[in-house]
Amino acid sequence: MELELLTRQRCPLCDEGAATARRMASLTRTKLRVVDVDTDPELAVDYGLRVPVVRDGSGSVLAEGHIHPWRLLAAMIRSRVGSRRSR
Repeated sequence: MELELLTRQRCPLCDEGAATARRMASLTRTKLRVVDVDTDPELAVDYGLRVPVVRDGSGSVLAEGHIHPWRLLAAMIRSRVGSRRSR
């Protein structure tokens, strides 16, 4: 599984969400890719006001806004189980 964190600069909520996402990715040995939505016009339109957003490898949103660590972990588990069932 890979996680993607959509964020932007000078966003305190994004900084907090990044710390949480990094912690959960580290605990679960999951790769985390951080993307600044302002570097991609399409992402800026779709997620500009919603950041931070954590998505799984398929692009499904696992968490957004205030990212609670255990809710993110639960969403990661659901996503991982769901992806295994669809194989």
